[in-house]
Amino acid sequence: MENTYKSLLIVAFSLLLASPAWAQNSSISQEVAKKEQQVAAIQSEMASVSRKANASQAKLDAYNADIEKKKQALAKAKANYAKAPTPEGEQFVNNAAKRVELAELGLQSRVSAVSRLRTKEAELNSRLATVNKEISRLNNRVQSQQVAARVKQRTDNLKTEMAQTTGVLEQRLAALERENNRLRQVAEAEAIRRQQADRQAAQALTAQKQQALAEELAEEKAAKEAMILKSDPNSLSPKERATAEMARLQSILASSQGATAPAKKLSLRSERGFNFGRFEYLGANQYRIDIVVENATARYRVGNKGYRVKVSEANLGQEFIFLYDLRDNDNPRLVAFEKALVDESNLAAE
Repeated sequence: MENTYKSLLIVAFSLLLASPAWAQNSSISQEVAKKEQQVAAIQSEMASVSRKANASQAKLDAYNADIEKKKQALAKAKANYAKAPTPEGEQFVNNAAKRVELAELGLQSRVSAVSRLRTKEAELNSRLATVNKEISRLNNRVQSQQVAARVKQRTDNLKTEMAQTTGVLEQRLAALERENNRLRQVAEAEAIRRQQADRQAAQALTAQKQQALAEELAEEKAAKEAMILKSDPNSLSPKERATAEMARLQSILASSQGATAPAKKLSLRSERGFNFGRFEYLGANQYRIDIVVENATARYRVGNKGYRVKVSEANLGQEFIFLYDLRDNDNPRLVAFEKALVDESNLAAE
């Protein structure tokens, strides 16, 4: 009878050890090795892209400096020609202007190249984070298996002792079951905790992206439409409206004679930070800058204010006058129109 009781206990203990919780997955280590190779490859590619991006940025900076030199050479040529107009001087001015125009056309391609490389860097960083997360998950599985292996070793030792000391078998078997349940609960709790942490991290990342998108949309919505003088069959022609804007400016300047307003250093910049130049202060909080518009739709910034300018395809490449009225700091007024629409000599005479 005693031998039969011992046999039943041994069978029950063997069934416990046969639980799937003790299964080993030898392929996990191979998966980790593959993922680590992917990490090394991504890091190598990131280093290469980063070097290219830095080199392209350096070339872009040098190109911007070269454009400034060409603009200075053009300004100097114009000044010399104004002092002593000669055919040779006129040709020199035209050549200098052409060099500036060609340099500005080539600038956009270099800006695009730097942007593509920076985007590639961001993509590689995202891929690297994903692979590292997968490696972490696999390592957690390995650790869980190691814990299970240690527990199994302990139970194997207890099984050996059971054959030698049958008097305490029931107590040890009960203790082992409790320990197994506790470890399983700990492992399950840890798995749940890790899942919650991963879920919270994913939610935080999603919320961050949504917030960034919302801020971008809000900024775009808040950006003011710059006034572009267009044809209106029921109102004034573009030329008449441009003349009216210049007359408005002259009226503001004339009515403010004797009053002083401190000049501010304002520059017209693109959304990506390209500086088109500094506004000329005319007095009475009125500013002006003349630039060539190359894009049908572009976003400009003056200080912390954003404006969107739309120009017809037919007018691209033409010089535009940008007038900035800063009498109302909270709601400054930006208006732009083709310089060719107004005869400033007549306005000055008036």
